Formats: sequence, C-alpha cells, structure tokens
Amino acid sequence: MYDNRVFDNATALRGENLHLTVQNEKLRQENLQGPGSTGDMKNSDKVQALEQKLLTQQEELTELHRRKGENAQQLVEMSRKLQEKERQLQALEL
Repeated sequence: MYDNRVFDNATALRGENLHLTVQNEKLRQENLQGPGSTGDMKNSDKVQALEQKLLTQQEELTELHRRKGENAQQLVEMSRKLQEKERQLQALEL
C-alpha cells in the first residue's frame, strides 16, 4: 500500500516535472524572441523560478525512488522471514 502511494507520488511528480519543463521552454523561447524590455526581466525571473522549482521536484523524485527501493528491499526481507517462520511453525506442528 505504501509502495503504491510512493509510485503515485512519483508519477505525479513526473507529470509536474514535464509540465514545468514545457513551461520553462516556452518562457525561454519568449525571452529569446521578445524585445529588450522590463517584460523580459519578468520572464527571466519566471524562468529562474521555474528552473528552481524543477530542480526541487527532481530532487524530491530522486528521494522517492530511493525510498521505494528501500521499501522493496524491506518487503523482500520480511517475506523471507515470514516464510522461515511458516516453516518453523509447520515443523512444530509435525
């Protein structure tokens, strides 16, 4: 259940990451095509803010992947322990 939540979060972050990348590229194009004005400064500030947000999202996605791997490893270990306990229980019942 926790793995599903991590997976859903990672998927949502990928979508937001893609959206921010597209938005970032649009702003870059506007910045390259537009005349030198205060509007360009605003766009530049927007691009910088979006780049920072994108970096933050990428870091969060990396952390989610790391935790997902840790959780998968814990699941494998717990499954192995459960199987061992079931074998011990069966041995005691005989």
